[in-house]
Amino acid sequence: MTLLFAITMLLAAEATEAPPKGLEQAASREAEVQRPPAGRAASFEQALDDVLRDAAEAIAGLAREDVSPLAVGAVHLSANLDAAVADSLIARMTSLLAKEKGLAQVVCDACFSVKSEVQGGEWVVRRGITDRETVKRLGAELGVRAFVTLGLTWVETSKDTPDYLALDVRVVRAANSTVLFAERFVSHESTGAIARGEYKKPPTVEERKNELVRLMKGEPRYAHNILAGMWYVPVMLLADTRVRGYPAITLGYRIYENFGPWGGALFYGFQVNAFIVPQTIGSRVLAGGAITGLFGGTVAFANTLIPRIRFGAQVGGYIGGPYGSTVLLGAVLELITRIGIGVTSSVHYLPPGLGLDGDVSGAGVTVGASYVFE
Repeated sequence: MTLLFAITMLLAAEATEAPPKGLEQAASREAEVQRPPAGRAASFEQALDDVLRDAAEAIAGLAREDVSPLAVGAVHLSANLDAAVADSLIARMTSLLAKEKGLAQVVCDACFSVKSEVQGGEWVVRRGITDRETVKRLGAELGVRAFVTLGLTWVETSKDTPDYLALDVRVVRAANSTVLFAERFVSHESTGAIARGEYKKPPTVEERKNELVRLMKGEPRYAHNILAGMWYVPVMLLADTRVRGYPAITLGYRIYENFGPWGGALFYGFQVNAFIVPQTIGSRVLAGGAITGLFGGTVAFANTLIPRIRFGAQVGGYIGGPYGSTVLLGAVLELITRIGIGVTSSVHYLPPGLGLDGDVSGAGVTVGASYVFE
């Protein structure tokens, strides 16, 4: 006991001595690295809110019977972040998950406690959960079904490239350490959540079951598209000698199926359009529609506001009533944002089609907005 007391007092005396100058400089450099630059503090906080919001939505999308109640089991930070960020990370995530109905949370103090012991004559210090048995034991004691591990990395880039945050999230079942969910969420300082969209909400157990049944039965899964805009309709009256273009209001509906390689880069489907020209042409109002088949492809881009560009060809029939009906041949181009709203356009050609009061003939253009249900 006397020897142990003497060693303890000697270590305490050494700890009170001033550290070498080299260590002071190293600590000063480390302290400088561990805080975001003053000019970037606001954007850093915004980026952190963005990735946490996406992560909370992903966790909330998991089946309640798998993850509720849950607890934050560990937090890891990159070397250039201050340790105080961990407390803020836990508090914000807890606040976001508390808004989700039916998702209970439990505070796990033992997950962040520091333990020390002597192993093989050496003093070993451990922090948090260190083995699978501890996870299982704490899960049973706290009544927790799953533990969430958060890993935050702040990547500092050049002046011309914005810094970005990466939040790694892993959800593990407490009973057997099975990984239920693992995903990385990235947010640039200068990019809003609507433009990032790397993340797709994970399906629930029921959705996965329905998808499996659909695949086994060979049933198609259709997507839907609502269209609204203006249609330039080329018409030539019997009393006239030239084709004139009339702007029409048009509404449309498209049903299609994605298929092929690269996660469904091709599509086919059908489209129905109705239109009306808000003025009298000759002695009648021009109203009609079109029914066409479509075939095309989709090009996807990551981390952009417009992640998908859809293009294709359409063939079908144009119905113009007394002003002629004919075949419709066209090309379609559509830009789709991550929230489903898009801009659609098409160029089409109508071969001559005779009617009672005139005939339709020439090129037409459609421009409008769309919304995709997938």
